[in-house]
Amino acid sequence: MNRTIELDTLCAVIEAGSITAAARRLDTAKSVVSRRIKDLEQRLKVELFHRTTRQLVPTETGLALYRRARYVLDELQDAETAATGEHAAIGGRLKVAVPASFGALHVAPALGGLMTRYPALNLELDVNDRRLDLVAEGIDVALRIGGLLDSTFIAKRITRIRHLVCAAPSYLERHGTPKRLEDLSQHHCLSYSGVADATSWPYLRDKNTPGRVPINVRLRANNGDILREAALAGLGLIREPTFIVWRHIQTGGLVPVLTEYTWSRVHLQAVWPQTRHPSRRVRAFVDFFAERFNDPPYWDEPYDRIS
Repeated sequence: MNRTIELDTLCAVIEAGSITAAARRLDTAKSVVSRRIKDLEQRLKVELFHRTTRQLVPTETGLALYRRARYVLDELQDAETAATGEHAAIGGRLKVAVPASFGALHVAPALGGLMTRYPALNLELDVNDRRLDLVAEGIDVALRIGGLLDSTFIAKRITRIRHLVCAAPSYLERHGTPKRLEDLSQHHCLSYSGVADATSWPYLRDKNTPGRVPINVRLRANNGDILREAALAGLGLIREPTFIVWRHIQTGGLVPVLTEYTWSRVHLQAVWPQTRHPSRRVRAFVDFFAERFNDPPYWDEPYDRIS
């Protein structure tokens, strides 16, 4: 049996979730799919699936082989596509990890343009604020906000991410507008809990030296959209990226305060494992979003005067 066919069958079974679904995907008989998997297990002398009357669940060995096989098959497809010409269609599977709020607000609206430009591209999105193990999860490329924490990855800067402190007009009418950093300890603050310290907010002294200011936390949440909705309801001040609050500032639902301070500018980056040469699919994905978001990004255009 051709090893490529065996590995392709393994990937089809794991991705489709069953022998039956994989057979439909491969346009072949269930018995053929089942025999290929058994032949692969016998050749490798390992068990690739836990089998019950109702489920076919990949073993750890099966998952590990799947991740490597998927990468090899994708690279093989890239090589064949490249050999057909420089301008050959970009297609195949691309698994991408994106942060939850950013993905919903800015990646999702762009998918139509991306997939219209590359109609042969098969995209799988993992929308999650958790920092995934890209290699273990089989992620081809991730969009991440902040610094590069792992030197084994390569990062390409896409655009800047700017933060503002803001509140609803109703909150400011009741509690007043903070004028100094020290005033935050007297206000209700809504804090993002997905960071090491949710009891203070980072900022830049003189736009260069990092500092932190203590805050009076009334509400914590690990999702920026929830914090934004709480702020719109008048519950307190938030420090949020402009990509989450820009529309509401435009319409007056939220009002920036303490705008003379720089609230820790960071960047949106595309990240992939250093051990992998970026495929044409990865390069196309990264270039598309670098072009779409630009620098400065469209969500910052109304606030370029704020510094």
